[in-house]
Amino acid sequence: MDKRAFYRDPRVAGSYEDRRSASPAGRLAQELELAAVRRAFGPREKVVELACGTGRLMRTLLGEGWDVRGIDQSPEMLAAGGGDAGGRLLVGDVFRLPLPDRAADGLFCFRFTNHYAELGGFFRECSRVLRPGGTLVCDSMRWSPLLWDSPRLGGRNHCAADRRIAAWLEEAGFAVESVEPLFPIGPYLLGRLPLALARLLLGGRGLIPARLQAVAVWLARRR
Repeated sequence: MDKRAFYRDPRVAGSYEDRRSASPAGRLAQELELAAVRRAFGPREKVVELACGTGRLMRTLLGEGWDVRGIDQSPEMLAAGGGDAGGRLLVGDVFRLPLPDRAADGLFCFRFTNHYAELGGFFRECSRVLRPGGTLVCDSMRWSPLLWDSPRLGGRNHCAADRRIAAWLEEAGFAVESVEPLFPIGPYLLGRLPLALARLLLGGRGLIPARLQAVAVWLARRR
């Protein structure tokens, strides 16, 4: 199944936020993603959210006064989030970003890498548009129970071991500064839990070995 075509379906775009971040547990997961971004960057840095979908993260940061833009390949997803955010949302392929070399201080990306089995080209493109010393924050999926082709989810999840992500980043010219657990289970599943159960699961993350947690967040610096 073509993931690009899936997310250009107006029905998928129109229901995306309801299925991911409208529930209390979904909003809790989103806040953890935002916290990772806020730790890595400041509001005066020029940052770009890649594969931003509806712009759910960048719109929040824009409302807080950040110098932030978003890029996604699906006009339907961008429209579903409420329009172009004053010209700060661009339609574009993250494997061929519509940005000049060294255009950004920082890039962040969540819930994207699991859509592709090969990410070397993506990380090379991130390296191209970041200034030297610029920062990339992204997540990766270590394991998932959803590894079959699902028409409802636009295909399948692709998981990657930490060593594979690290190798792609190194080959693209990044130095990995940290990799930390983000979610003990995938965010889609987490967002469908009752809030009390989601809080209990997240509160117990320290009891679960980091390598066994489903989603990691990476911070890498462009050399």
